[in-house]
Amino acid sequence: MAEVTPFTIIPAPRCCEITSSSPLVICNRPASWMPILAPSGVTPFRCELHKQAGDTAIAGIAIVRRLSVVSQIVLASAVESDLLAKAEALARLERGVRAVGGILSLHTVHARTGPWAVPLAASDDNRKQGGG
Repeated sequence: MAEVTPFTIIPAPRCCEITSSSPLVICNRPASWMPILAPSGVTPFRCELHKQAGDTAIAGIAIVRRLSVVSQIVLASAVESDLLAKAEALARLERGVRAVGGILSLHTVHARTGPWAVPLAASDDNRKQGGG
């Protein structure tokens, strides 16, 4: 088993049930059940729909695996003000991250203004359809 680290921020457990032929497609609903013994030491949590015989309600302390993904996300602003653009983008990102069971931990937000041109392929399609 990997080293166990205490966390100060941790998302709620999600259901681990694989719902497709791909192991990357999981249920991901909020979990409320867990097995009494986890063979790997990391608890496979399950939702109400996927609980198995012998599972017990989550109570006390369970070992979970927390992930941190560091990335840069670039968005086009839909508003004119830098301040509103930042707030709107962060609100959208937070909703998206929450929808997959995560917690957004903000480090920095930048707003820049610069030129944008219609991509050549989109421009060609537009002319073919009589729009350009």
